[in-house]
Amino acid sequence: MNKNLTCLAVAGTFAAGLGGCAATGLSNDALEITKAEAAATVAHLNATEPEFAGFVGSSAGWAVMPGMMYFHSYLLGGGGGDGLVYSSGSSDPVGYSRNARISVGIGSFGQYNDHVVFFPDAGSMDKFKQGGWEIGGEAAAAIFGLGASGEMSFGGYNVVADPRFGGGAYVAFTFDNYSYNDLSAAMGN
Repeated sequence: MNKNLTCLAVAGTFAAGLGGCAATGLSNDALEITKAEAAATVAHLNATEPEFAGFVGSSAGWAVMPGMMYFHSYLLGGGGGDGLVYSSGSSDPVGYSRNARISVGIGSFGQYNDHVVFFPDAGSMDKFKQGGWEIGGEAAAAIFGLGASGEMSFGGYNVVADPRFGGGAYVAFTFDNYSYNDLSAAMGN
């Protein structure tokens, strides 16, 4: 079984490295599903996270990433997800973003969560739109989804995360690749 987990982690790491390269290939159906998931994520976090409304009110924009999945086994891990980017004052998305994560550390951990990346000002939103890699770190522990949601900062962004399910423990350096495209470009229009 450990061999299978190691193979899954290596495959996930490789897929994450490639998967976050371009925020393209969004169909009309996928856009509508992602809009509904993003609205549900925002409603949930607004009701359960005390800092959420303050971030919404003070940010130039945000990226809503529902259903992010990460897995780490022994030394390597990977994962990612996708979501929509909103500008302050608008309920309509302005862009589409993908995230790919590679982690290097110790432990065994898996997590499925929702998170929202807030851009405190127009400069940080523009930096996010340019894409690229962010280096960070994470220490996490959970038992079958029993864990706390919370807020963290990296690269000038604030992130509110809410775990749906997770288990294990790990400490790792993380390498996140965020890519962005305006909606028309992401949909190939």
